[in-house]
Amino acid sequence: MSEHIGKTLRMSEFIDSRDERSFLFDTTVSGSVGAVNYLEDLRKFIENVNFFLDGIIVNPGQAEHQADLLGGKKRASSLIRVDWTNLYRGEDFALPHTLPRRINISDAHDVLFIGGTAAVISFFMGYDEDMEADNISSVANLVREAYEISIPVIADLRLLGNKINENNYHDTIKLGLSFMMEAGVDAIIIPETTEENYKLIGEWATIPVLVRFGKIPDENNIDLLFEKKLTGVVLDERILDKSYKENIEKLYSIIHKGGQK
Repeated sequence: MSEHIGKTLRMSEFIDSRDERSFLFDTTVSGSVGAVNYLEDLRKFIENVNFFLDGIIVNPGQAEHQADLLGGKKRASSLIRVDWTNLYRGEDFALPHTLPRRINISDAHDVLFIGGTAAVISFFMGYDEDMEADNISSVANLVREAYEISIPVIADLRLLGNKINENNYHDTIKLGLSFMMEAGVDAIIIPETTEENYKLIGEWATIPVLVRFGKIPDENNIDLLFEKKLTGVVLDERILDKSYKENIEKLYSIIHKGGQK
C-alpha cells in the first residue's frame, strides 16, 4: 500500500474517481477585494451549488465558518487557499495596490486542522524575478510540509504581471506548469489557452491539470479539455449572475455526463 494513501484518497474527493474529472468553483477573490455580487452571503451560495461541484476553493476563515456545509457524502470538498494577494485590486479599486504583494496566510497543518481536502496556492507570473523566486519558494516549502501529512497541493497559475503579452502568454503557461511540476505540486489550475497547448499539456503533464474559465464554457469547450486528457474545469466569480445555480447544475451534468454524486 502506498505510504501516501491519505493523499490519494483526498485527491479522489475533488477528482471524481468514477470518471477522473473535476468541477471546482473559486470563491476566494473576496479575501482580496471584499464581497462581490452573489458571494456576499457565501453560505447561501454554497447551499445553492453544493451538490453540483466536486470542490469549492475557500479562504481559511470561511472554511471554518461554513464547515458544516463542506465535505461529506454528496457535498463539495473544501479546498483551502493558503495565500493572500493585492494583485486583483485595479486602479478603480478603493485602495489600489502600489506594490505587488503575495503572502502566505495559512499552511498545510492549518488545512488539515480545519478539515480541508487540499491546499491551494497561487503562482503569479509576469512580475520581477524577486517576486517570482519568493513565490516558487513558498510553493516548494508548502509541498514539503504537506507531503509529511499527506495533504495534496494545488497550484493556481495566474498570468497577471506587466511582462505578460499576447506573444508570450501561451508559452508562459507551459513554463509555469513546468515550474510547478518541478516544485512537486499534486495538481495545477491553468488559464484558458489554445487547443495546441491543451494537446501538448495533456500529453506532457504528469499531474492533473484543470482550466480556469471566467465565462460559462460551452459543451464543445469542455469536451475539448477531456479529449486532450486534461482533468477539469474551475469557475470563478466572473461567471456569477442571477442564473448561476442553473448554469453550474447544467455544467456538472455535462462534465460528468449526467452522473450523480
